[in-house]
Amino acid sequence: MSTEVLIRGILSIIFGAAVAWNFYRLDNREAQVDLSDGQRRYLPYIDPIMLPMILFLLLMLQLVLEGWQEAVQFFLGLYVNLFFQISLYYILLFLLLPLLRRYFRARTCAALWLLPTMLYYTVYSFMELPRPAWVFRLSREWLRLLVILWAVGFLGVLLWRIVAHLRFRREILKPAQPVEDEAILALWEKLHREAGYPKCRYRLVVSPSVVMPVSIGLFFRSIRVVLPRLDYSPEDLDLILRHELIHIGRRDCSAKFFLTFCTALCWFNPFVWLAMANSADDMELSCDETVLLKADERKRRQYASLLLETSGDERGFTTCLSASASAMRYRLKNVVHPQKRLSGGLLAGLLFFVLMMTSGYTALSYPVGTGREVLFGGDPAGYTISHTSWKSGNRETVSGCSDPDALLRLLADLPMEHVSGLFTFSGSGIRLYLDCGSPEDGFTATIYGDFLTITPRRLRDTEIYYLPQPIPTEKIEALFADGTPLPF
Repeated sequence: MSTEVLIRGILSIIFGAAVAWNFYRLDNREAQVDLSDGQRRYLPYIDPIMLPMILFLLLMLQLVLEGWQEAVQFFLGLYVNLFFQISLYYILLFLLLPLLRRYFRARTCAALWLLPTMLYYTVYSFMELPRPAWVFRLSREWLRLLVILWAVGFLGVLLWRIVAHLRFRREILKPAQPVEDEAILALWEKLHREAGYPKCRYRLVVSPSVVMPVSIGLFFRSIRVVLPRLDYSPEDLDLILRHELIHIGRRDCSAKFFLTFCTALCWFNPFVWLAMANSADDMELSCDETVLLKADERKRRQYASLLLETSGDERGFTTCLSASASAMRYRLKNVVHPQKRLSGGLLAGLLFFVLMMTSGYTALSYPVGTGREVLFGGDPAGYTISHTSWKSGNRETVSGCSDPDALLRLLADLPMEHVSGLFTFSGSGIRLYLDCGSPEDGFTATIYGDFLTITPRRLRDTEIYYLPQPIPTEKIEALFADGTPLPF
């Protein structure tokens, strides 16, 4: 096991344990009868907005510091890994969902959809790997075409969902009026206190444009709970408002935005669309579970009746009490006849550990020319080698090069493909190292089997290239056979 994999394993265990501990901590908090000052009852297991936010900030940072070309290369490397990781994870989660729902709590199943939002940890240098396991090679023409197609689909899906959300928000909030009924406002204030809020934090409005209670808003100041113009009994209203307050506290509207972001990111994978259709059901099941945490049979049947009477159109990044037709039977069964299920903290921690350990092993490569253009800017004649060494196979012998000019010509003829990712190539087989310079510039280059890394003297970042043709080992060995021996 390499040092990099060991470090990643230790960090993944720590992060996985933190995820599991957070599950148990928040479960215990929700089960408390009285909360101490400053505590909130309903909180998200996982911040659902972190991955989109971090990716956007990293892209902007690359644009400012490195320029457009480097930013695109950086994002391509991230996207390839995220696409395979998220696609595979959601496909497996979708297939295992019936089994998970049988043995684990609904809130655990809902939180499992959000685990990929913490994959932003893997973009940092402390998560680098020895080498990629799979390199996907594309020509520049195909890469350009696929990037354009993906970008059009990504922006199309994301903007379509955002515009639909904003239109729905405007449709229901434009005619809305603040709730003025003193009894409803008193109940809303009471539920806030029970949830750990010192005062009413979210606005309650009534709108003729909705037929069911809806929570809408991604940010604190924009959140509204919208009630239809219907007469609810105090008991029904208590269940409805408690349900929506749980959604708000857990940031389920933001979670739906994150899941939409993942769908847009993998828009051409039909299995991701299929999987996402089930995520909203788990969020509603999770709220049902918490609303009825200590409810008796009478209240459970009342809640089931409320589910049957509540129906409507849930659009945008909103949450509501209404159940989809596909989930109604399952929700009613769990409301009326609840079963004791496992908390699932250990499962979430284990899955996150697996996500962290399997992330980053894919890389994308595309041709950028030969060593003549990449290494020497078109002319190797102006470069001289100040230091060079060669190690072959298991032979622990390193020697200097007897003909540096011939070595430069060999390197100039090598076809090279740019590779994105974080890799160290420690423990690789054949290794050629040289420090090369010219009056204007210089670089150090190292060949690890099929890969070559370049570190320009004026830059700190190391570029990685894939060598589609094997390096001429026999010729290089001949150049080093008569070289000056160097200490290993």
